[in-house]
Amino acid sequence: MRRTNLSKSHFNVLLLSFLFTFTVVLGLTLAFSPAQAQEENSQYVCVSYLTGIGCSNCAVTDPVMFIESTAQYPDLILFEFEIFHHKMANLNVKEQLFDTYLPGRRSGVPFLIFNNEQNYLGRLNVLKGPGAIEALSSNACPLPAPNAKRFEDIDVTKVPGHFNVWTKNRVLIKGPRGNNKILKRVLTEEELSDALRDVAFTEVEPVPVLLSGAELNFQHAIMLDEWRLQWNGDPVELVQTSESSIENLLFWLLLTLIFLAGTLSFFRVHKTSKGAMKVEWKGKVADYLIAVASMVFLIVFFAIAKNVSPTALEQSGYDLPLPIFTFLIALVDGFNPCNMFVLTCLLALLITTSSSRLRVFIVAASFITTVYVFYFTFMAAWLNVFQYVNFVNPLRIGLGILALIVGLIN
Repeated sequence: MRRTNLSKSHFNVLLLSFLFTFTVVLGLTLAFSPAQAQEENSQYVCVSYLTGIGCSNCAVTDPVMFIESTAQYPDLILFEFEIFHHKMANLNVKEQLFDTYLPGRRSGVPFLIFNNEQNYLGRLNVLKGPGAIEALSSNACPLPAPNAKRFEDIDVTKVPGHFNVWTKNRVLIKGPRGNNKILKRVLTEEELSDALRDVAFTEVEPVPVLLSGAELNFQHAIMLDEWRLQWNGDPVELVQTSESSIENLLFWLLLTLIFLAGTLSFFRVHKTSKGAMKVEWKGKVADYLIAVASMVFLIVFFAIAKNVSPTALEQSGYDLPLPIFTFLIALVDGFNPCNMFVLTCLLALLITTSSSRLRVFIVAASFITTVYVFYFTFMAAWLNVFQYVNFVNPLRIGLGILALIVGLIN
């Protein structure tokens, strides 16, 4: 009998180990797999252009760079750093670019950079810059970074400072959050309809883009997460589908259910001497294995979830049946410290009052009612207060530190 129990325990360990290894390997593959292999040599001419709104010389060079050059050279990728209105955001960018490409020289605008040998400072010199594009088939992007890289190897979401990217009668305006692969696709694809296939986005009204001495109006605009893409030209048939996103969500739901099924195999349910049902683990090995597996699974899960854009989730809400979408959102929402803390407290209270069914109902009802009241109060009152008081970030950091301290104590 004892030998049978050992064999079952070993089988459970092997089963969970297999599920755990399969989930982790698959998750890491999806989360951190490199983008499609690119050619060894870059096929784009990438430049940095420093300008300033209100600069009279920039008023002459801005239209040449943003409109004429990008229309004439479709492989031109132009990073614009405006240093007057965005002085603080681009202060370090300006200093780093001048220290790297014009060391010891006085800084100023307009300033056009191709590489260490080809850079142009001042209106007359910048106007000569586009002529170098024809002779320069490709180059490494002269961005504010320790080492220049070709455009294919750059993560545009991690480029410092505030900037716009200009190419092909399009402008991509930086936002707090975006998907690097999608953003680079809309910059490099000749046809926007190809770049936006299977991409979740939101159509919005175009906004004027300020130039020095003028503003440039666009006919079309969309939001890609929190980055804004605007362009001129004929309307594009924008077909967006979320089948791939839905398939990924359903796939991870299936893996989650398999993981939970493997975890349940380590539970043992039996009756106590008083007739009550009791749930126990089947051994010390299971304790450590379940803990490690759960932590790694959550890390991989959030590594995948962070790449799912809010617009993709919104589009999935329209495409999926409401019960399925609600279940998926509830499943994701269940993995957060607030819910885990609340459920832990509720379970602790119920365990201490388990001798009386009436007390269990009273405690549970009181707990749920209190949570409802406080959540309602927060949404009805506190949110309106936070809109007028500018301390949301310090409050969030403070609550996070407090939660870590309480978690360590417990």
